[in-house]
Amino acid sequence: MANITIIQVCNAVNDTLAPLITGLKRSQSMDELTEDYPSTDLPLLQTYWQGQDVDPHSVNSNRTTFKGGVITTVMTINADLIVRQRSQLTEDYTELASFSELFDQAIAASSILQPLFGLTGLKGLNYRLEPVTFQRGGGSEGGPSILYVGVRAILSLRIF
Repeated sequence: MANITIIQVCNAVNDTLAPLITGLKRSQSMDELTEDYPSTDLPLLQTYWQGQDVDPHSVNSNRTTFKGGVITTVMTINADLIVRQRSQLTEDYTELASFSELFDQAIAASSILQPLFGLTGLKGLNYRLEPVTFQRGGGSEGGPSILYVGVRAILSLRIF
């Protein structure tokens, strides 16, 4: 894998996407995440590492030159856009759809930057957007649960 750290990738994704999402009030990368979602911070973007797959067989791929060998890593980064506290379904999903489109446009615009997200070594991007209901409170913590609607971008970044 290129000499890129998980924190560098999360920061690069966060710092690239945040200014492109109109109406975003706050963004947090993996090294600055908070436990709650104050209403003054919504919509809020949180970017964090989900995992990675390393392909040791990629050494024999068509990406090798002069038998130098390259190991390909696919790093998965989640970017959660928490839009608002759940209240009325129609209003929630109308605002969710609007922010999902802005989010998609921001990712698409970022994908044409070279180097990708400003990091040398990031060579490819696939992504998926999905609606998510986030929950805070309740459970073993006691007290009422608070639900939030948002969209999760699951970014698969190819690194070599």
